[in-house]
Order: sequence, then C-alpha cells, then structure tokens
Amino acid sequence: MNNLQLSSRAERISESSSIKLATTILNLKKQGKKIIGLNVGEPDFLPEKAVFEATKKALDEGKVRYSKVQGEEELVNNIIDSINNKSHFNVSAENILVSNGSKQ
Repeated sequence: MNNLQLSSRAERISESSSIKLATTILNLKKQGKKIIGLNVGEPDFLPEKAVFEATKKALDEGKVRYSKVQGEEELVNNIIDSINNKSHFNVSAENILVSNGSKQ
C-alpha cells in the first residue's frame, strides 16, 4: 500500500505545454510526418567542430560538475567584453546570466 501523500500545491502541477508539444511533434516525425517544429529553440544543424572539440577537452579535464548558476566566469567575461566592444552598452557581470535554455 502506498502511503505517499502530496501537498495540494504539488498535486496542481501540470505537465509543461512546451514539453508535451515537443513529444507530440517527435511522435509525428517518427510516423513519417514532415513537421517543422517551431516550439523549441533546438537548431536543425550540428554545432561547429570547435564546440565539439571544446566539449571533449572539458570532459577530458574532468569538468563534469555543475557550473556557477550565473555561468562559467571565463564565458561571462567573454560575453561582457564582446558586448562592451560592439555596442554602446557598458555591462558588468551582474548583467549577465548564462543558462542552457529559456525554460530555466
């Protein structure tokens, strides 16, 4: 017998609409349907070779833990430099947040 009890707030949580749509699109593609999914920001092309190489290098160096919530310091600093050099903005680290997607 399962005695697990969820709070009323937890019981009201529903499935993500975007995830549900992504699953539907994937299933339709598996059925041979020609679908152009505009629901998620997933590109239909592979990353540049340099991205693969950098990923391999990071894994070889044991970089397999979560990064800082704000993003890796080196990446944040590169973004700051790029923005400040190419625009009229003057951003600093507290203006930058790097994540793996908009849902997060």
